Amino acid sequence: MEIVSESSRGRDEEAKRHLYARHVVSGYWIVDPVTETVKVYRLEGGGDYLRVAELSLEAGDSLDCPLFPGFSLSLSELFG
Repeated sequence: MEIVSESSRGRDEEAKRHLYARHVVSGYWIVDPVTETVKVYRLEGGGDYLRVAELSLEAGDSLDCPLFPGFSLSLSELFG
């Protein structure tokens, strides 16, 4: 999970994505407290990430993770 700030946005959304792919991290989330969104990425067979979801507080979304059965976090709890 990466929590972005204005000073680290480019590094968190680009440079770290390549670093994580190189080390075969199966997935990651980018949490943006300014836009109150969470981008969910999954590593694909080709060695790059596919964005599988973009969740938002405004839409009332919840963050679930198949690696942690039963885990669910409402974005209203995350950003509230």
